[in-house]
Amino acid sequence: MEPHDENTLGHLKQSIQDSALDGMVRATHVPVPGSSLNNLPGFDLTNLLEMLGDEKLIIRLMEIFYQDSVNILSDLERGIAEGDLDVVKTMLHTIKGSAGAIGATDLLRASIILEQNIMQGHAQSSANERFAITLRQAREAIQSILPGC
Repeated sequence: MEPHDENTLGHLKQSIQDSALDGMVRATHVPVPGSSLNNLPGFDLTNLLEMLGDEKLIIRLMEIFYQDSVNILSDLERGIAEGDLDVVKTMLHTIKGSAGAIGATDLLRASIILEQNIMQGHAQSSANERFAITLRQAREAIQSILPGC
């Protein structure tokens, strides 16, 4: 058997972890007839719509997330720069919960990956940029459905 390069094994391991996360986070999206929330990029609102049954309430939850997430990225970057990884981990745990609660599956996945990287000692990684892009996309998607935005 040939020896394997550590980088190759690391990339393979991350790919397998990413695939497992896809299965955990990605649900089958079933459009709800007449819902303005169908096909919101990066979101799967099927369970949320079934559970709450009130589109206005879901939009209000998204609005709260939108308002509360204004400083998330800068706060995370500051925590990473200052080496305050306990605060960063707590913030990411909160973001994961919020993203899951509002059906932001792409943001949930990016949060999980970033958290894993930080826990493995990789505070500066491509996961940071991926998270930033995904957060921006989630905020833009939410903004597109908010009245008056």
